Amino acid sequence: MRRRSDKKEVNITLRLYAVAAVFLVFCAVFAARLILYQFAKGDEYSTPVIGGNVRTETVPASRGDIRDRNGKVLVSDAYKINLAFNYHALPDTRVEVHRVFLAILDALEVTENADKMGKQYFPFEGTYPEYTFKSDALDPDSTAYARLSRFIKNNLLTDEITTVEDAIKTYSANDIAIYIADKYEIVDYSDKIIGGFSHFSSKEIDKLIRLRYDMELSGFGAASDYVFAYDADQKLVSYIAERHIRGVVTAYESERVYRYDGYASHILGYVGPIYAEEAEYYRELGYSMNSLVGKAGCEYTFEQYLHGTDGVLAIVEDDDGNVVDTYYIKEPIPGKNVYLTIDIDVQIAAENALRENIEIRINEWVGGKADSGAIVATDPDTGAILAIASYPTYDLSSFNADYDELSKLEVSPYLNRALLAYAPGSTFKVGMALAALEEGLITENTVIKTEGIYKNLACSHYTGNAYCCGNIDVEAALMVSCNYFFSKLGDDLSIDRIRRYSSLFGFGEYTGIELGESSGHLSQSLPHAAAIGQAENLCTPLQVSQYIAMISNGGMRYSAHLLYEVHEPNGGKIIKSEEQTKLGTLGKMLPSNIEAVKKGMYDVISGPDASSLVRNNFTKVGDRYLVGGVWGVDESGNDVYFDGKTVGGKTGTAETADSKAGKCSDNAWFTGFAPYDDPEIVVTCFIEKGITGGYASYAVSETMDAYFASVRENDSAVG
Repeated sequence: MRRRSDKKEVNITLRLYAVAAVFLVFCAVFAARLILYQFAKGDEYSTPVIGGNVRTETVPASRGDIRDRNGKVLVSDAYKINLAFNYHALPDTRVEVHRVFLAILDALEVTENADKMGKQYFPFEGTYPEYTFKSDALDPDSTAYARLSRFIKNNLLTDEITTVEDAIKTYSANDIAIYIADKYEIVDYSDKIIGGFSHFSSKEIDKLIRLRYDMELSGFGAASDYVFAYDADQKLVSYIAERHIRGVVTAYESERVYRYDGYASHILGYVGPIYAEEAEYYRELGYSMNSLVGKAGCEYTFEQYLHGTDGVLAIVEDDDGNVVDTYYIKEPIPGKNVYLTIDIDVQIAAENALRENIEIRINEWVGGKADSGAIVATDPDTGAILAIASYPTYDLSSFNADYDELSKLEVSPYLNRALLAYAPGSTFKVGMALAALEEGLITENTVIKTEGIYKNLACSHYTGNAYCCGNIDVEAALMVSCNYFFSKLGDDLSIDRIRRYSSLFGFGEYTGIELGESSGHLSQSLPHAAAIGQAENLCTPLQVSQYIAMISNGGMRYSAHLLYEVHEPNGGKIIKSEEQTKLGTLGKMLPSNIEAVKKGMYDVISGPDASSLVRNNFTKVGDRYLVGGVWGVDESGNDVYFDGKTVGGKTGTAETADSKAGKCSDNAWFTGFAPYDDPEIVVTCFIEKGITGGYASYAVSETMDAYFASVRENDSAVG
């Protein structure tokens, strides 16, 4: 039999083994966790921190550039340094904290940075201890009133005083100021006999009351810093650093810089803060809630490429608040650079030409009432957008400051009219001519006798007698844009076939562009009106360009797009390139039919009966009207137009409800392509109240000139 002492020794030994086993398991778990963190987090846990107080700051990653197809920077990032109070970095006592605040307020004045604080909407006039309400603080429509109301709701409502209006009647401005001073221990009012005690002068108390009011309404606290200087200059930063003022942190803020002020605004878009309703979405993507994100245009569409990954900077301070070390816990990763298909030189020319077309050539020269319009240039062989503009426009650099004023304008500058739908007018006739040829209703030699009015539609050439455009074929009908000819074709085609061919040309469908657009609408009745681009037909300037591109290139319709390439930052490799996507084809249409309608478009500019209004915008060389060349001198000293391109085009004049009632001019269209034999560019211009289609041809010719000039320049640079 084992003795009791032996049993006791065995129990002690077992306990020791058990403790040792638990200790080994703990060590194994700890080691495993350490290894896991090292491999999973990498450098995030690789920097040791020995002593000191450590705080962290988010360092925003630079957003990627937006560039044009030739690499010219359109939008880039610039950093601003904002200076802020950090709750955790401030001294421990209220008196010391307020001395810091006063030191900073002095620093702002000494360095002439007081304006960097931003507007604070302090609701009182006067100085401590004599205040009265400012007039705007009592105006329910003002920002000052809204902020005062929020302060009152958070602090001064009681069971007896339940509304802001009652509180304002009950409490004087002095009462509210004294409440602030007492709440934040600026003044100690516990000694009623002497009326309060403070470590600060009346002037300093006034400064602190104003600051504390704004800090509270800005949400300052353990979870939120208070920015006291936006876009701080180096003078202020150095002044604060030299005096070792505690509690101040730097808040890095990136700002988008637009290199071509006022141009490409509808394409580029803008960035803004993450809204409450977006927070969950961006949080799941790993965004900091302080990030700026794309809100419109390419900034929004290509957010996934442009947005970088924010970094985290560790700041080590000694017990006196002096910075002794800094290191990255996580380095910021910049966003990728997005290259667009547009050529900024062509874009600028298109916008300038559109503005001049409307403001000078129609309104000033002719006394018109044009107020808006759009222009779009595309590559017919790829669908790439070379330029796309809308008038009126705005400047992204001053967008926030100008927003309220621009929002009140009767004609909104924020709409991208190149992607809105309008009645296409006679630009629609090109497709109807091709449809009638394909259906065998006419041949290129078929002659129709035109008689002025078809049903209720009068031809623009009708002069009151039975004669209109005479006996004409399809080529001549396109040249003079005869309503009688095409209205009759419309009835012969029927609305069903008109709709089928319209869909084939891309009308009523999205173009594929990465921005928001209208799909337009196809007419369901009145084929004689639908065939001349009236009735219920609606299409966008971009759709018209796509459809003309389809006819000019021999039958392919490509998806419109703005994305050219995506590059890794700092000149890195290309990670995504332009994609040529086919949306439709003219199929087995006879090349001779396509060529017949193209001849009609050639005649719109260079034909014997072409409009002088159109011809004046192109360069006459012999019996042709050209675009895109340059004037020079030949060996004999004669003026010569070198490298000119032949052009095909079509005018369009669309009635609106107002123009039918005699209230305003008709809408004007012009669309064209060049060179005629091997098209490189299609340009479409639309002008609301533009009188007649010929007037819109100026902006088209100017845009084509700019395109061919850019091609020459880039070819010579490569050569």
